[in-house]
Amino acid sequence: MYGIRELIIMINDASQAGADKQTMVAGEHALEAVWALVTTSVDNLELAKSEGCIASCVDIIKSRASPRAKMWAAACLKHLVKDYYATPDGSYSSTARRTMDNTRIRVFAVQDTQLIESLRGMVELGRVTEATPRSKWPSHALSDERGSPTIMAWAAAGALGAIGSGEDGSREKLQERGVSAFLCTLSESPDALEAVEAKGALQLLDAECVKQREL
Repeated sequence: MYGIRELIIMINDASQAGADKQTMVAGEHALEAVWALVTTSVDNLELAKSEGCIASCVDIIKSRASPRAKMWAAACLKHLVKDYYATPDGSYSSTARRTMDNTRIRVFAVQDTQLIESLRGMVELGRVTEATPRSKWPSHALSDERGSPTIMAWAAAGALGAIGSGEDGSREKLQERGVSAFLCTLSESPDALEAVEAKGALQLLDAECVKQREL
């Protein structure tokens, strides 16, 4: 049985230059497993952070890893950098006590130019259309679409929203880098997963989409 520490070792192996397909696929499964663990338990979140999971996910996102690996790494990062509150699901409430403050992590993340550019590039590759085969939509894709770049955008949008979710200046820095424009485009996706994550990120970034008036 693999624990979080063993899973992160597998993720680190997958981020190495020259990782073979077997190592990469193992890393993809490890990232998905970590995502499932950190989304269901604050204790798992703390353990993953203490084992270096944030750096591991960032390395995957910035590497030449497969789209599926990058997708799950960004999905993990979303949960690893946001704050948590004393509410049933840990989400923000003006009347709830903050139980996990990740401000310092978000400040470091937004200063990592390569990370932000990589996430923005992942969003840019998104917004499937009605003409895109359903098998390549992130809400429909199976693991055999691991190499399709269209599966990454939803997760990258969520990560960017989480990075810009605090009152620490990260939101403004992301907006300066033009992230909102790509999120606006993604928010009009026919794929619900892309649209929901993009709209959620835009709300966290306090950004509005301006539609051009049709002549």
